[in-house]
Amino acid sequence: MGRNEEALCRLRQRQETGSGRGLLAILMHSLQAYLENDASLCVRPLHELETLPRRDPESLFYMARHLGRIGEREQAIAILGKVIDGGFLCASSLVRDPWLDPLRGAPGFRELSQRVEDRRQVAHAAFLRAGG
Repeated sequence: MGRNEEALCRLRQRQETGSGRGLLAILMHSLQAYLENDASLCVRPLHELETLPRRDPESLFYMARHLGRIGEREQAIAILGKVIDGGFLCASSLVRDPWLDPLRGAPGFRELSQRVEDRRQVAHAAFLRAGG
């Protein structure tokens, strides 16, 4: 939204108050480093996610979008595959999220987009069959 300074201020406040633990803290550290234009420091907290015993597909999605934003395309695409396989169907985000713009021309992205859309259609059809 272009309000980086406001976001950075809020992240720093949360860090000072100690709010945000585990996964949330890791994502906040990564985002803060990104907003401070430190791509190498942005990646470091993301690798901490790999050490967490439980990583839900949505948290992996946020990891992938951070990696995509800073140009780590190959790793972002691989993680998006895990996101989709884990059941987080992020079809609209793959199309619209500006942080994924760097990935849209990358090898494998089109296949991911098709895979998530196919799964979304299956889920939607099941929802309708169930009376939804």
